[in-house]
Amino acid sequence: MDSPRPMRYTSVDGDAQVFRLVYVGGVHLPASATLPLPHWLRPTTEDVEEGKRIGRPPGLSTWDAGVTTKTQAAAFLHNATPTPWKAFQTRVGAVRDLACKRVRSLDVLTDPLDDLRPGAEGHCRIEGLQRPTGMLKRTQDSFLVDMVSLFSEVH
Repeated sequence: MDSPRPMRYTSVDGDAQVFRLVYVGGVHLPASATLPLPHWLRPTTEDVEEGKRIGRPPGLSTWDAGVTTKTQAAAFLHNATPTPWKAFQTRVGAVRDLACKRVRSLDVLTDPLDDLRPGAEGHCRIEGLQRPTGMLKRTQDSFLVDMVSLFSEVH
């Protein structure tokens, strides 16, 4: 029996692992890098526009590792094209702990895709990564450096 689809925009369990994909050799993961560069976690213009459209803060796409495989996520994001990519994951609770220490409003929320393919229900979003109004750029950059250090490569 299939498990019920998660309700959209509910907090993901703190013990869950979420992952993001990144192109190898791209602007976020140069060929010699062991971790993506911190700007990998910066919401894009598209993220900001989507947030406006749905009435939410910009959200960065992630996947619940207990629900969606790397291959499934790649099929959604890259239309299954053979692109060299890697996945990096972190524990949701670690993300929240860092945000709390840095006095940031941040959460990882369920955001299942409207798609019937396996793994669609594991789509999540990290909200709160956009630089708050009035925050110095160097403070935001430091936060993103600390945030990316929470991730490790999924093998």
